[in-house]
Amino acid sequence: MIPLIPESVHALPDNAVWCAESASGTARRFGNVQICGLDELHVANADVIVLESDTLSLDRLRFVYHDLAVPVLLIVRPDELTAALTWLRNQDDICQTTDPPSLILRRIQRLIETRREWLDALTGLANRTYFTSVLERHSMQAARQSPVSLILADLDHFKAVNDRYGHAAGGQVLQHCGEMLRSMCDRGQIAARFGGEEFAVMLCDEGLQTRARVLAERVANFITLRSKRLLRDVRTEAETDALTQFYTRRYFDRRMSAELKQFAGRDGQLTVALIDVDHFGQINKVHGWPTGDKILRELSHVIRENLRSTDWVGRYGGEEFCIVMPGTHPQEACIVLERLRANMAATQLVSTAGMPVPVTLSIGVAANDRPDDHPLALLERASAQTLAAKNSGRNRLCYERQINPASPPGR
Repeated sequence: MIPLIPESVHALPDNAVWCAESASGTARRFGNVQICGLDELHVANADVIVLESDTLSLDRLRFVYHDLAVPVLLIVRPDELTAALTWLRNQDDICQTTDPPSLILRRIQRLIETRREWLDALTGLANRTYFTSVLERHSMQAARQSPVSLILADLDHFKAVNDRYGHAAGGQVLQHCGEMLRSMCDRGQIAARFGGEEFAVMLCDEGLQTRARVLAERVANFITLRSKRLLRDVRTEAETDALTQFYTRRYFDRRMSAELKQFAGRDGQLTVALIDVDHFGQINKVHGWPTGDKILRELSHVIRENLRSTDWVGRYGGEEFCIVMPGTHPQEACIVLERLRANMAATQLVSTAGMPVPVTLSIGVAANDRPDDHPLALLERASAQTLAAKNSGRNRLCYERQINPASPPGR
């Protein structure tokens, strides 16, 4: 094997695989150059592959060469150069065993740079132009004994995914599909992003019909499972407030409408509470925004500790939270909410600088006890009670039908 220049090897930007038949079972790495045998070539993560006729016969080298979909640098003896040039592909390169190592490494770098022009930037797969050229070349050499199979995959409802979750989520789906396809393709296979949400895989091997069917099923199943999992994660991220891990306002509004429809005609069995952190603007002003965020995280923890499994919470505004209590009469809800208010007032909180920060809550409560109630009307009544609690001295709970609202001393 041609000796490598250590400093040049470490300067290579991507992975090069140097195939040597005698290296089988003794894979090793010099910088970004991996030395491996033929039996390891199909699993090697290569940006460019080097085939050297000093370790492979020219016929063996040619046989291996035509199955490779990544850029290849051939290194042949001077007497083999003319023969090798007759079957060298346009996108590949060739050197002689007598060439200096610095020239060989420069050719590897150039092949890596060329390869980047073949790739789709988002998925890392081959782009349509390169894939089409490879497919055309292999199709011209196809025969009954060595057929070529083509798999096309299209992501269902991809436009709807983009419309609902945004282009960033759609991009993540495509990236995951690209990673999956790269991991599934062995030697003699090439995957490409063929269009916006279309993917293509070309296979050239024996037993192709069976392998094509199996791979097509694996591609379809894998894309479906990964996409569902990714969309579930994206949906959770879109519906969850990053700071408090409560539901976002967008999700709250959608679910609130569904809850109210479910309890329509069952007066007083759906209670909502609008919570506002007292003097929160002053806390931010005196202690800074990081302390304000810390307070909200602590508050979210206290809320979770004091609610029941059937209750759910949305972050309604900056320091406002709305608790929805399905199947709960307001009198029962007020007991739970008063416990929450008292526990929050008793919690000793400190700023990021270690200074004590007293935190209290004003809570307004309303229930679905009006004919033809709708979400906005219910929330407006809860908001009016929150304002009443603030006007009454803060650190208290007010319910619209309550004559004497809970009124501990305000701070």
